[in-house]
Amino acid sequence: MNNLTQTQQDAKRAYLTRQSEMMLAIYQNADTNEKNAVIRQIDFFLSVVPEDVKTFWLKFRYKLERLNE
Repeated sequence: MNNLTQTQQDAKRAYLTRQSEMMLAIYQNADTNEKNAVIRQIDFFLSVVPEDVKTFWLKFRYKLERLNE
């Protein structure tokens, strides 16, 4: 988010938050195989996203793992 205006940063954060909320809703109703697939998908795209987005998704992934406990 380095070169973005504050408004753009806020919009990006809101978008990511909305994405995680939708994924969380799907995740909560998923079976074990689907849950594992969601975590694998997050792992897959972590290697190609910018660092600020990576931090967001790592936190989200951690939240999903805690739901599995």
